[in-house]
Amino acid sequence: MFRYSCMMLSIFLGVLNAAQADTQLEHSVNWPTHLKAAKDSQLFCNFEAAYTDALAHNKRSILVFFSHHSTTKFDSLIGDSFSLPPLVGNNLNVVVMMPGLISPLDFFLKLDPVIIYMSDFAFIFPEIENYKDPCLCYIFINEEGQPECTAIHRV
Repeated sequence: MFRYSCMMLSIFLGVLNAAQADTQLEHSVNWPTHLKAAKDSQLFCNFEAAYTDALAHNKRSILVFFSHHSTTKFDSLIGDSFSLPPLVGNNLNVVVMMPGLISPLDFFLKLDPVIIYMSDFAFIFPEIENYKDPCLCYIFINEEGQPECTAIHRV
């Protein structure tokens, strides 16, 4: 259900963008793809950004903490203190996706960009729809550079 709602939202945004082009409205929106983290660490809120970074830096794994609803279970991850030891951080990326990570009030149309990112992730990995509780997805990047969801665990 979540995936279909987000897909409808994506369609709506496409129609809205087309309407804006017709009326000469120009809004440049740069939604963030990273969350605050300690120095020399990266924490993503967008799977595509984490995947692109992993390919560019020859990382083979991405850990995705995913929740359909806002939860306190990920509180230890979000915040300025998140860090990974260099040995770990140099070999994998970490993504946190749940509604409310980024204030929608800061963006055009007052949309939470993470909701769109979650929809994109659910489109790539539809098996996430089977998990209503917060979960951890293990994504492995194969030899061809394609992401594969190897396991999902409830957290």
